[in-house]
Amino acid sequence: MIIKNISIKNLGFADQLSLDFDNTVNTIKTRESSEIAFAIKVILNNKSVPCPSLLRVGADTEIMADVIADGKLYRISATYDQTAKKLSVLAKDEKGEDVTKEYLYISEHCEAQDNAEIFNGDERDHHLSLCRYINAEYLYAQSELKKKTRGYSSLKSFRSQLLRFFKNFTPEPLRLGKQYEIILERNGIYNVQHSNNKAEKVYLSDCEQMLFNYLCFLRTAEFWREFEELRNLHATKKPILVKNFLNRLDESVDASNLIKRTSDLGRQVIILN
Repeated sequence: MIIKNISIKNLGFADQLSLDFDNTVNTIKTRESSEIAFAIKVILNNKSVPCPSLLRVGADTEIMADVIADGKLYRISATYDQTAKKLSVLAKDEKGEDVTKEYLYISEHCEAQDNAEIFNGDERDHHLSLCRYINAEYLYAQSELKKKTRGYSSLKSFRSQLLRFFKNFTPEPLRLGKQYEIILERNGIYNVQHSNNKAEKVYLSDCEQMLFNYLCFLRTAEFWREFEELRNLHATKKPILVKNFLNRLDESVDASNLIKRTSDLGRQVIILN
């Protein structure tokens, strides 16, 4: 799935905004990052798109986008539904015919998949993502994870892939110049330890914490990619959306390898700073 362009009217602080996107990696510096991120999630049929409390959405709000999915062009619009009190998506093909049901079907991922495709530097719980899968009975109400994964979490193949991911997980350096490495503990929580002295307490700078969060996000996204390939879940791969990450790193960090690794997930990448 590729977003070719998007236009936003009267959303938050964006009175009128238009953007074109490249098919691979897009890095956008803008003060309307929250508006763009929200608009992208709406047109991608993301299941977890609570509108930020400070983001104004009203009857005059409109989002329009051209999206390529399965080799077909969809012209997407989202306008405010007064009855439902939310933005509703309409999709048309190149002939102007209504193909909303078709588009919503091919763009539908479960909530856990949608979350694994979005990184927000303001959130700090990416290290718990796999822990939630493996300890669902302690962290969720009954059947809640099953609902969030559209039943995948109860499949034998999901559990097997999860155990395989744990078994094959290799620690990786957090950053060059420090003996810190990211590990995956038995309880499913990502953590950081000193590679030469595992008993030594590790103190992360704000930049290192952001790197840690992002690498946790990447590893979880890689888990979902492997599971999708195993089950052939969905031919449509949504773009990866990254918000408030690059601007949180200091000048000593070369982010090019991280961006390449994100691109290697085989999806369009949109980075908002």
